Amino acid sequence: MSARSALSVLLLVAACASHAGGGGAGAASPAATASPAPAPPEATPSPAAAPPAGAPSLGIASQGPGGGLVPPAGAGASRSAVSGCLTAATESDGSRFPAPPVSRNPAPPVTVTAVPGGALVVHELTHACCLRSQVTSSLDGRRAVVRETLTGTPCRCMCGSTLRTAVALPAGAWTVAVELETGGQVRLVAELPVSVR
Repeated sequence: MSARSALSVLLLVAACASHAGGGGAGAASPAATASPAPAPPEATPSPAAAPPAGAPSLGIASQGPGGGLVPPAGAGASRSAVSGCLTAATESDGSRFPAPPVSRNPAPPVTVTAVPGGALVVHELTHACCLRSQVTSSLDGRRAVVRETLTGTPCRCMCGSTLRTAVALPAGAWTVAVELETGGQVRLVAELPVSVR
């Protein structure tokens, strides 16, 4: 069985288990990191994984008043924070963040909100346990692309995470595209308009 087929089976089993048994979502303190301003036309990496235990938090500078994630200086640059299963180090840790139950009227998995200096992208994501994430951002005209890349060897469970990315954008009308890369495959998750003041 190919890795893609195995992942498809895992997703189906997790969806059935979620539907039959439900489950709550866990929460973790967000881990935040910052990326420098981009060098056009390349993407700007912004690792969205928790720092190792005992390491200093890199997210303090990226937090605004009230703890909100704020865009860095430089158009197209981004800061990301992750909470949930993507912060878990092992399969047993991942089980603390079960995938949300399937709903007939689910909330959109991606929201984009204008914030001072740019946009805040929030992606509620269900994925295989034991993965890590990296977020990059780039600009193409009036389109901002946020690419979330999941890496690592997936474990046998499904879980939930939240990726939050603040992208620096000049004032005006923008389209924000969110792409998810897993196993070398990239798919467009959402493409939403936002007006930055």
